[in-house]
Amino acid sequence: MPPNTLPSDSFDSCVSKTENLALKIRNKFETSKIGISSLTHREDIGVSKKLSEVNEKLKEMSSRNGFHFIDNSHIDGSCFSGSKLHLNPKGSAYLATSFIKFLRPSTNKARGPEGFHVPLQQLGQLTMQLASGPTHAPVHKKPRR
Repeated sequence: MPPNTLPSDSFDSCVSKTENLALKIRNKFETSKIGISSLTHREDIGVSKKLSEVNEKLKEMSSRNGFHFIDNSHIDGSCFSGSKLHLNPKGSAYLATSFIKFLRPSTNKARGPEGFHVPLQQLGQLTMQLASGPTHAPVHKKPRR
């Protein structure tokens, strides 16, 4: 469901669109693991109450259909840029970590380079570092002629 339709669509319509898409995917790819991501916090438009209710219905729908619900309730106002619409580096890291946990739920032990698995806490820290960008800009000078 596109998040921009939240102000105009009903709860049921929001959930129904997501459910229909997920069911089509499951029918086409029968062995797929389907995750339904909760909608993230919004401050740019007044939909907080509706967003919470849609997320509860998405969670119920996920359970009913055997989908995995990805809870992003930890992404709050501190995770958005000045526009209060787009995720800042912290929010991007939190969202990425949620998706990684869904994709690799049993990754709790570090393994060698052949599997390239690291503990989720370490992975979250690495994601935060990558999302915040370099601590200093690299200096590239053109050679003088």
